[in-house]
Amino acid sequence: MGVGIVEYEITRACNLRCIHCYNRSGENPEKVLDLGTVERMMIDLKNLGIRFLDIIGGEPLVYPHLLKVLELAKANDLKVMINTNGVLATREMVKRIKEVYPDLLVGVSLDGSTETLNDTIRGKGTFKKAVRGILNFLEEGFDVTMLFIVNKLNWFDFGNYVEFAKSLGVSHIYVDRFIPMGRGLDNYGILGMDPEMMRIAVDYILEIVREEKEVYFYLEESIGGGRCPAGFSHFSILVDGTVVPCGHFRYDERFHIGNITKDKLSDIFEKGKTLFRNRKFRGCRACSYLRKGDPEEPDPVLELIRMNDEE
Repeated sequence: MGVGIVEYEITRACNLRCIHCYNRSGENPEKVLDLGTVERMMIDLKNLGIRFLDIIGGEPLVYPHLLKVLELAKANDLKVMINTNGVLATREMVKRIKEVYPDLLVGVSLDGSTETLNDTIRGKGTFKKAVRGILNFLEEGFDVTMLFIVNKLNWFDFGNYVEFAKSLGVSHIYVDRFIPMGRGLDNYGILGMDPEMMRIAVDYILEIVREEKEVYFYLEESIGGGRCPAGFSHFSILVDGTVVPCGHFRYDERFHIGNITKDKLSDIFEKGKTLFRNRKFRGCRACSYLRKGDPEEPDPVLELIRMNDEE
């Protein structure tokens, strides 16, 4: 299995302080990679046959050289998705992005179908601004995916969320699970779900996914039961150039495979593929690591779903 997707944390600076943020974006953001290093990274990705780059933050739209990075990605034939909170996606900014990378894929985070739900998680006033950002991207012809993080405060809203997405003209939704890291760990009492609630929530979400015909869903592996790509077909490049199987392994140096500022990307990926034994692991390795201390142990959420199926 070759590497298919590389995630690039372009910055940890952020205009928001979402209570579930796994990497504490906006708090003491580290120095970012210089553009020369970024350009070499893009060239290496192309030479390695990798075609998909997922740009995350922080908030990519606060990064001052975003347009230049998109130019570099385009020049190296990389298909790019950018993950944004949408708040800074003004019509002017979106038009500038359109000029540089007209077929950019856009993911906009929204954690509820109402202002009250979303703003409790992402901050006062963010719902209206994010929705405006979504509409600005859609008006310029971008392919937009709405990003929903399942937690105790919003899981029951998923049906309304799907209908709201459709009302905006969005036909793609990514469903992720809340992972207690960073500020998310600080707020676990507010956001965390006990096993029974998680079982009910996942069952509810999957029922909607099965019945919905107008929206295409991307399901995080714990929810959808897919294989975890971390360390095999997926790697994350952190803001300082450190490479990890996925961003949720950032806080444990045992999973720091290398750094693109000093190591060859091809060597890093080959080393990374030796981290985990089970290539057929289903669910989320990081979730098993965080909950059980071992990324090879079964995903606890997927175990709950299977128990539910057997009853």
